[in-house]
Amino acid sequence: AHSAARRGAAAVEADYTGLDAAAFHALLKRGCKEGIAGAPLVAETARRAAAGRLTSLELQMVLLVAGGPGWESGRSACLDAVAAAPETAVSILSVHAQVNALPPVGFTDRTVGQSLNTVFYAQALWPAAERPVEGAWRSAATKKAARHQASLGLLAQLADLPDSSRDLAQAASGATHLPTQPDGVTAEDGRSSISVLNEYQQTRIVTGLTYSTNGEGPAHLPTFTCTAEATHDGKAVRASATASTKAAAKTAAAAGLLERVDAARDGRAS
Repeated sequence: AHSAARRGAAAVEADYTGLDAAAFHALLKRGCKEGIAGAPLVAETARRAAAGRLTSLELQMVLLVAGGPGWESGRSACLDAVAAAPETAVSILSVHAQVNALPPVGFTDRTVGQSLNTVFYAQALWPAAERPVEGAWRSAATKKAARHQASLGLLAQLADLPDSSRDLAQAASGATHLPTQPDGVTAEDGRSSISVLNEYQQTRIVTGLTYSTNGEGPAHLPTFTCTAEATHDGKAVRASATASTKAAAKTAAAAGLLERVDAARDGRAS
Protein backbone atom coordinates (compact mmCIF):
# COMPACT_ATOMS: atom_id res chain seq x y z
CA ALA A 1 0.00 0.00 0.00
CA HIS A 2 2.88 2.33 0.82
CA SER A 3 4.54 1.75 -2.55
CA ALA A 4 1.25 2.10 -4.42
CA ALA A 5 0.52 5.43 -2.73
CA ARG A 6 4.02 6.65 -3.53
CA ARG A 7 3.68 5.70 -7.20
CA GLY A 8 0.27 7.34 -7.36
CA ALA A 9 1.56 10.58 -5.84
CA ALA A 10 4.39 10.72 -8.36
CA ALA A 11 2.30 9.85 -11.42
CA VAL A 12 2.53 12.35 -14.28
CA GLU A 13 -0.54 11.08 -16.13
CA ALA A 14 -3.53 10.10 -14.03
CA ASP A 15 -7.12 11.08 -13.29
CA TYR A 16 -7.92 11.26 -9.58
CA THR A 17 -11.31 12.94 -9.83
CA GLY A 18 -13.12 9.67 -9.14
CA LEU A 19 -11.12 8.66 -6.07
CA ASP A 20 -13.05 8.39 -2.84
CA ALA A 21 -11.98 10.47 0.15
CA ALA A 22 -9.95 7.70 1.82
CA ALA A 23 -8.00 6.77 -1.31
CA PHE A 24 -7.23 10.38 -2.12
CA HIS A 25 -6.15 11.04 1.47
CA ALA A 26 -3.61 8.20 1.24
CA LEU A 27 -2.13 9.66 -1.95
CA LEU A 28 -2.05 13.17 -0.56
CA LYS A 29 -0.43 12.07 2.70
CA ARG A 30 2.35 10.28 0.85
CA GLY A 31 2.90 13.17 -1.56
CA CYS A 32 3.08 15.78 1.20
CA LYS A 33 5.30 13.83 3.58
CA GLU A 34 7.77 12.75 0.91
CA GLY A 35 7.72 15.94 -1.13
CA ILE A 36 6.29 14.17 -4.17
CA ALA A 37 4.39 16.55 -6.41
CA GLY A 38 2.98 14.71 -9.40
CA ALA A 39 1.03 17.17 -11.54
CA PRO A 40 -2.26 15.19 -11.41
CA LEU A 41 -2.10 14.99 -7.61
CA VAL A 42 -1.41 18.71 -7.24
CA ALA A 43 -4.18 19.59 -9.70
CA GLU A 44 -6.72 17.38 -7.93
CA THR A 45 -5.66 18.85 -4.58
CA ALA A 46 -6.34 22.36 -5.90
CA ARG A 47 -9.70 21.27 -7.33
CA ARG A 48 -10.85 19.65 -4.10
CA ALA A 49 -9.65 22.62 -2.05
CA ALA A 50 -11.70 25.02 -4.17
CA ALA A 51 -14.72 22.75 -3.78
CA GLY A 52 -14.32 22.60 0.00
CA ARG A 53 -13.62 18.86 -0.06
CA LEU A 54 -10.36 18.79 1.90
CA THR A 55 -10.32 18.19 5.65
CA SER A 56 -8.44 20.39 8.10
CA LEU A 57 -5.77 17.68 8.38
CA GLU A 58 -5.36 17.55 4.60
CA LEU A 59 -5.11 21.33 4.36
CA GLN A 60 -2.53 21.25 7.16
CA MET A 61 -0.46 18.69 5.25
CA VAL A 62 -0.49 20.72 2.04
CA LEU A 63 0.15 24.11 3.64
CA LEU A 64 2.55 23.20 6.44
CA VAL A 65 4.17 19.90 5.43
CA ALA A 66 4.37 19.75 1.62
CA GLY A 67 7.28 21.55 0.01
CA GLY A 68 9.14 21.96 -3.25
CA PRO A 69 8.31 23.93 -6.39
CA GLY A 70 5.84 21.34 -7.66
CA TRP A 71 3.45 22.07 -4.79
CA GLU A 72 3.26 25.84 -5.27
CA SER A 73 -0.04 25.95 -7.16
CA GLY A 74 -1.68 23.44 -4.82
CA ARG A 75 -0.57 25.29 -1.70
CA SER A 76 -1.78 28.63 -3.08
CA ALA A 77 -5.14 27.10 -3.96
CA CYS A 78 -5.48 25.69 -0.45
CA LEU A 79 -4.74 29.05 1.18
CA ASP A 80 -7.25 30.73 -1.16
CA ALA A 81 -9.85 28.20 0.00
CA VAL A 82 -9.07 28.96 3.64
CA ALA A 83 -9.29 32.70 2.98
CA ALA A 84 -12.80 32.15 1.60
CA ALA A 85 -13.76 30.40 4.87
CA PRO A 86 -11.33 31.90 7.43
CA GLU A 87 -12.81 29.97 10.34
CA THR A 88 -11.04 26.97 8.80
CA ALA A 89 -7.68 28.54 9.69
CA VAL A 90 -8.37 28.02 13.40
CA SER A 91 -8.97 24.30 12.83
CA ILE A 92 -5.86 23.91 10.69
CA LEU A 93 -3.65 25.57 13.31
CA SER A 94 -5.24 23.40 16.00
CA VAL A 95 -4.46 20.26 14.00
CA HIS A 96 -0.90 21.45 13.42
CA ALA A 97 -0.41 22.00 17.16
CA GLN A 98 -1.78 18.53 17.95
CA VAL A 99 0.41 16.84 15.34
CA ASN A 100 3.48 18.56 16.79
CA ALA A 101 2.48 17.91 20.44
CA LEU A 102 2.32 21.64 21.19
CA PRO A 103 -0.15 23.69 23.24
CA PRO A 104 -3.08 25.23 21.36
CA VAL A 105 -2.55 28.40 19.38
CA GLY A 106 -2.89 31.40 21.69
CA PHE A 107 -4.69 34.67 21.13
CA THR A 108 -4.35 38.16 22.52
CA ASP A 109 -7.66 40.02 22.29
CA ARG A 110 -8.70 43.56 22.99
CA THR A 111 -11.65 45.82 22.33
CA VAL A 112 -11.95 49.49 21.51
CA GLY A 113 -15.22 51.38 21.79
CA GLN A 114 -18.56 50.61 23.29
CA SER A 115 -21.96 49.36 22.21
CA LEU A 116 -22.51 49.50 18.44
CA ASN A 117 -19.10 51.08 17.82
CA THR A 118 -17.05 48.33 19.46
CA VAL A 119 -14.09 47.10 17.44
CA PHE A 120 -12.46 43.77 18.33
CA TYR A 121 -8.77 43.10 17.79
CA ALA A 122 -6.98 39.75 17.85
CA GLN A 123 -3.43 38.50 17.42
CA ALA A 124 -2.63 34.80 17.01
CA LEU A 125 0.52 33.23 18.50
CA TRP A 126 2.12 29.99 17.34
CA PRO A 127 3.50 28.43 20.56
CA ALA A 128 6.65 26.72 19.24
CA ALA A 129 9.03 26.57 22.21
CA GLU A 130 12.17 27.27 20.20
CA ARG A 131 10.72 30.10 18.11
CA PRO A 132 7.24 31.41 18.94
CA VAL A 133 5.64 33.23 16.02
CA GLU A 134 3.32 36.21 16.45
CA GLY A 135 0.88 36.97 13.67
CA ALA A 136 -0.36 40.40 12.68
CA TRP A 137 -3.16 42.13 14.59
CA ARG A 138 -6.50 41.92 12.81
CA SER A 139 -9.77 43.72 13.56
CA ALA A 140 -13.44 42.95 13.05
CA ALA A 141 -16.89 43.75 14.40
CA THR A 142 -16.89 40.54 16.48
CA LYS A 143 -14.24 38.79 18.55
CA LYS A 144 -14.70 35.56 16.62
CA ALA A 145 -14.25 37.21 13.22
CA ALA A 146 -11.12 39.03 14.41
CA ARG A 147 -9.65 35.73 15.61
CA HIS A 148 -10.47 34.08 12.29
CA GLN A 149 -8.60 36.77 10.34
CA ALA A 150 -5.69 36.68 12.81
CA SER A 151 -5.50 32.89 12.41
CA LEU A 152 -5.53 33.21 8.63
CA GLY A 153 -2.65 35.67 8.80
CA LEU A 154 -0.62 33.44 11.11
CA LEU A 155 -1.28 30.42 8.89
CA ALA A 156 -0.02 32.30 5.83
CA GLN A 157 3.06 33.35 7.80
CA LEU A 158 3.84 29.78 8.87
CA ALA A 159 3.26 28.53 5.32
CA ASP A 160 5.46 31.30 3.87
CA LEU A 161 2.68 32.38 1.52
CA PRO A 162 1.22 35.86 0.83
CA ASP A 163 -1.05 37.01 3.66
CA SER A 164 -4.65 37.40 2.51
CA SER A 165 -6.09 38.20 5.96
CA ARG A 166 -7.86 41.54 6.33
CA ASP A 167 -8.99 44.13 8.83
CA LEU A 168 -12.79 43.97 8.72
CA ALA A 169 -13.68 46.44 11.46
CA GLN A 170 -13.93 49.65 9.47
CA ALA A 171 -16.32 48.25 6.89
CA ALA A 172 -18.36 46.36 9.47
CA SER A 173 -18.63 48.98 12.21
CA GLY A 174 -18.31 52.25 10.35
CA ALA A 175 -15.37 53.24 12.53
CA THR A 176 -13.45 56.17 11.11
CA HIS A 177 -10.24 55.78 13.08
CA LEU A 178 -8.66 52.46 13.95
CA PRO A 179 -5.49 51.87 15.95
CA THR A 180 -2.48 50.95 13.85
CA GLN A 181 -0.37 49.68 16.76
CA PRO A 182 -2.59 47.83 19.25
CA ASP A 183 0.44 46.38 21.01
CA GLY A 184 0.70 49.39 23.32
CA VAL A 185 3.49 51.37 21.65
CA THR A 186 2.68 54.84 20.39
CA ALA A 187 3.75 55.69 16.87
CA GLU A 188 5.09 59.12 17.75
CA ASP A 189 7.99 58.45 20.09
CA GLY A 190 7.98 54.80 21.12
CA ARG A 191 6.65 55.38 24.64
CA SER A 192 4.28 52.76 25.97
CA SER A 193 0.59 53.53 26.19
CA ILE A 194 0.79 53.01 29.96
CA SER A 195 3.41 55.76 30.24
CA VAL A 196 1.41 58.15 28.07
CA LEU A 197 -1.74 57.55 30.12
CA ASN A 198 0.19 58.22 33.33
CA GLU A 199 1.29 61.55 31.86
CA TYR A 200 -2.29 62.31 30.86
CA GLN A 201 -3.31 61.64 34.46
CA GLN A 202 -0.63 63.98 35.79
CA THR A 203 -1.66 66.76 33.41
CA ARG A 204 -5.39 66.20 34.10
CA ILE A 205 -6.20 65.19 30.54
CA VAL A 206 -7.75 62.15 32.21
CA THR A 207 -8.68 61.50 35.83
CA GLY A 208 -9.43 58.37 37.83
CA LEU A 209 -7.14 56.13 35.76
CA THR A 210 -7.49 52.53 36.98
CA TYR A 211 -6.71 49.01 35.80
CA SER A 212 -8.55 45.89 36.93
CA THR A 213 -7.44 42.38 35.97
CA ASN A 214 -9.19 39.03 36.27
CA GLY A 215 -7.68 35.63 35.55
CA GLU A 216 -9.33 32.41 34.43
CA GLY A 217 -8.50 29.06 32.92
CA PRO A 218 -6.29 26.19 34.14
CA ALA A 219 -3.00 26.90 35.88
CA HIS A 220 -0.95 25.66 32.93
CA LEU A 221 -2.84 27.80 30.40
CA PRO A 222 -4.30 30.88 32.11
CA THR A 223 -5.85 33.90 30.44
CA PHE A 224 -6.07 37.38 31.91
CA THR A 225 -8.53 40.12 31.06
CA CYS A 226 -7.63 43.68 31.96
CA THR A 227 -9.98 46.67 31.83
CA ALA A 228 -8.47 50.14 31.73
CA GLU A 229 -10.78 53.01 32.76
CA ALA A 230 -10.51 56.77 33.09
CA THR A 231 -12.62 59.91 32.85
CA HIS A 232 -12.01 62.37 30.03
CA ASP A 233 -13.96 65.58 29.56
CA GLY A 234 -16.50 64.38 32.10
CA LYS A 235 -17.17 61.08 30.34
CA ALA A 236 -16.11 57.57 31.35
CA VAL A 237 -13.83 55.87 28.84
CA ARG A 238 -12.74 52.23 29.01
CA ALA A 239 -11.13 49.46 27.00
CA SER A 240 -10.53 45.77 27.72
CA ALA A 241 -8.01 43.23 26.49
CA THR A 242 -7.32 39.54 27.03
CA ALA A 243 -3.88 37.90 26.90
CA SER A 244 -1.90 34.99 28.31
CA THR A 245 -0.08 37.21 30.86
CA LYS A 246 -1.21 40.04 33.14
CA ALA A 247 1.39 42.39 31.69
CA ALA A 248 0.35 41.77 28.09
CA ALA A 249 -3.32 42.22 28.95
CA LYS A 250 -2.61 45.52 30.74
CA THR A 251 -0.46 46.78 27.86
CA ALA A 252 -3.14 46.00 25.29
CA ALA A 253 -5.93 47.49 27.43
CA ALA A 254 -3.89 50.66 27.91
CA ALA A 255 -3.40 50.90 24.15
CA GLY A 256 -7.14 50.66 23.63
CA LEU A 257 -7.91 53.28 26.26
CA LEU A 258 -5.28 55.67 24.90
CA GLU A 259 -6.72 55.28 21.43
CA ARG A 260 -10.20 56.24 22.64
CA VAL A 261 -8.95 59.20 24.65
CA ASP A 262 -6.91 60.52 21.73
CA ALA A 263 -9.85 60.03 19.39
CA ALA A 264 -12.08 62.02 21.75
CA ARG A 265 -9.48 64.78 22.01
CA ASP A 266 -9.31 64.98 18.23
CA GLY A 267 -13.09 65.01 17.95
CA ARG A 268 -13.21 61.59 16.27
CA ALA A 269 -15.65 58.79 17.03
CA SER A 270 -13.88 55.48 17.55
